[in-house]
Amino acid sequence: MALGAPPTGTALEVVAAGPRDLTSEELALLEVAVARVRGLIGPLEPIGLGALWSRLLQAADSTDPEPARFVGMAIGTALLDVEPSARWVAYFGPNGFTPAVVSDVRPLAPVLVVADAMARWRERADGWVGAYLDGALAHLVHTPGDGDDDEPWYATVDDLPEPPTQQVRDLAAVAAGIGLQSAGSEPHAFAVLPGPDVTSCPFDATDRAGVRAWARERANASASSVLAVVWVDPPEGVGRHATAHTGSMLVEAGERGRPGMTSVQEYVLGPDGPQPTGPAVVGPVAPLL
Repeated sequence: MALGAPPTGTALEVVAAGPRDLTSEELALLEVAVARVRGLIGPLEPIGLGALWSRLLQAADSTDPEPARFVGMAIGTALLDVEPSARWVAYFGPNGFTPAVVSDVRPLAPVLVVADAMARWRERADGWVGAYLDGALAHLVHTPGDGDDDEPWYATVDDLPEPPTQQVRDLAAVAAGIGLQSAGSEPHAFAVLPGPDVTSCPFDATDRAGVRAWARERANASASSVLAVVWVDPPEGVGRHATAHTGSMLVEAGERGRPGMTSVQEYVLGPDGPQPTGPAVVGPVAPLL
């Protein structure tokens, strides 16, 4: 059911394909898979889904992905059962279009339930279903960003109330490319000045205010009029990404004395390295300098 080809090119490119509705064929396959699971365990609840996964893991051929595929579809349906705004879409994931669940709150931030289940099948992972459902539900209903503002989010930089200058846009794009290329197993933060001059933050990356203050000092010491700050959370990181197998990259960039811009890009770590899972969303922030 995964269609298409994986994204190609450099890490600086952004995959522009957004979610689309499932085709009638895809819907029919999904309904058959979910009916099969309901027939085996009854209600789609974490305990039953986890027990079914464990049985299949022991009994089925590890090279056959179909058991993981239909359990993944059942997990997605379980999310729809508890979150009224959730719905099925096809989304361009690490291996082409794949069934995913999105919510009205975060329509560009899917939970790739089938791709995630198949990845765990390859890893022979067990005991993950309950925590995954909790994390996926939190992912669906959390607003983007780091949770310390109530600003609206926009599809493009030009939609911002005060669009940034081209210099800020260019610096933000460079910072985002570096952030994606540097994604790994640990959360980290760094500052980017024109040049580009890239410096890793020497202390806790989860201290957003502390990282900003440190980056501001670096910009002031260099007399730079623009600054970008980047936070990269890994797929196995903290908060809503702990079980959803997606990481996030937050970029803030601005010019002295002017409102800044921020962008959030979610990504997965695939065979070809970090790949974005969809378009970034952007928003305004207070002046960085």
